[in-house]
Amino acid sequence: MRKTKLFFVPLVLAALFVWTGVPTTGQAVERSERPDRPDRSAPAAAQEEITLHTTNHSSKKFGGALCNVFSSHPFFMWLTPFSWCGTPEPEPEPEPEPDVDHLLITEVYYDVDDAHGTETANEWVEIYNSTGADIDLTGWTIEDANGSADSLGTSTIPTGGFAIIAEDDTTATFWAWPAETVVILVGATIGNALGNAGDALYLKNSLEEIVDSVSWDSSTAAFDPSVPGVPEGSSIARDPLTTDTNTAADWIELETPNPGE
Repeated sequence: MRKTKLFFVPLVLAALFVWTGVPTTGQAVERSERPDRPDRSAPAAAQEEITLHTTNHSSKKFGGALCNVFSSHPFFMWLTPFSWCGTPEPEPEPEPEPDVDHLLITEVYYDVDDAHGTETANEWVEIYNSTGADIDLTGWTIEDANGSADSLGTSTIPTGGFAIIAEDDTTATFWAWPAETVVILVGATIGNALGNAGDALYLKNSLEEIVDSVSWDSSTAAFDPSVPGVPEGSSIARDPLTTDTNTAADWIELETPNPGE
């Protein structure tokens, strides 16, 4: 019984030394340099950093070795949860992927330049099907900040497909969008005509629920702050295509609009 006690005492003392920071074998000891004889081989800040790093590293190395010995011995395993062994840091949870399992408004051309038609008549809106299924647009609408809504007819957007919403078929003569692009002609201005100085758009499903929205320039109806306004001939576009955080950060300016792609 006496031998067991004598064996236990030095181990406990060693543990206390490591825990309290008392120098032990393998642990660096900091030295105080004389003020009148500084070490000129490195700046003072760098010397301090090196000293601290060496001390901490040696202490951790020695403490880790004792921790391994204690944790592997049945008699001392109960010590490790309360000693220098510490508790492992939990793994950080991955950031959740944005929810894009719905149709997205992905580009808006609201300020028409002379090379691409006339104001209001040749404005257009692009929507993208980011879901894994075809979407029937029966009962769906596009609505502006004034509450003026247009029906999207009975078209179907295939999964991974684009649709262009425009007033009439003259808009197609100014743009070369892919042949597979779904074209939805509303027969009048989109909403109450898209405001160059600020407006908003709401894509609503057949239950009149808002599926996606965007506002720009002076309008904060959908976003506050809104997407910055762009000059005539440019468009605002979602980038990346399938990111939807419902903020202006999802949008950029396209000097050369790119409908249907």
